[in-house]
Amino acid sequence: MSNDTFPLAYQSEEANRYFEFEKQQHPADTFIADALRGIGIHGHKILDYGCGSGLMVPPLLKLGASQVIGCDPSAAMIREANRRFAGASAMSAMTRFDLLTGLPLPYPSSSFDGVLLRFVLHYIPDTQSAFREFARILKPNGWVVAVSSDVSLKPGREYLANTMMPLIFQDMLTVRTLIKQGKEITESAGNAGLEIERYERISDATLASVDTTYEHAREIEQFSTGLLVARKPLDKRKPTV
Repeated sequence: MSNDTFPLAYQSEEANRYFEFEKQQHPADTFIADALRGIGIHGHKILDYGCGSGLMVPPLLKLGASQVIGCDPSAAMIREANRRFAGASAMSAMTRFDLLTGLPLPYPSSSFDGVLLRFVLHYIPDTQSAFREFARILKPNGWVVAVSSDVSLKPGREYLANTMMPLIFQDMLTVRTLIKQGKEITESAGNAGLEIERYERISDATLASVDTTYEHAREIEQFSTGLLVARKPLDKRKPTV
């Protein structure tokens, strides 16, 4: 039985296994932390989009974030996030977890300093609309840091982009994701008005592999992790007198 409706439905057993899997340190987290330190997030209000059970809240607060709002389409994940921080009074006062099931986002324009997406983009069918919403809710000079699967397809197989692909995580968990290419991610961010500061393909920063039973497995040239850092430009318009 599915718990959720957007972007892709978690099955109950998937959510339960994910709780165990996410306890492991992911190699991409080092790159996320380096990117955030480079930005300097002290005093920032951050949206952790696709927060899961709140794994990124402690490191974000440790780096100086003033508030972290997590959102996720999984009711099970949000329940676990609230349970995790219920007894941590200092952290709970600086966090909130929202159950969201689609776009547009229910947040005012220019209300966040940053948006973090940790392995979320490959679950979002409409990348363009998502980035438009991220750009809308960001303040000028606000940032997006995202890590996600980056799948290179063999020439002539580009039509497979945004179709379903099964991944296996260390023989522990099989999840259904969408094939996302780095080009789609950077173009979507750029089309939303964000300036790309950095996009890096990190081939060894993944714990997942493509399920060998997947019918199009041979059409995949490379499976890696992509790191995006982008900013909303400053409003350079002169104030009216």
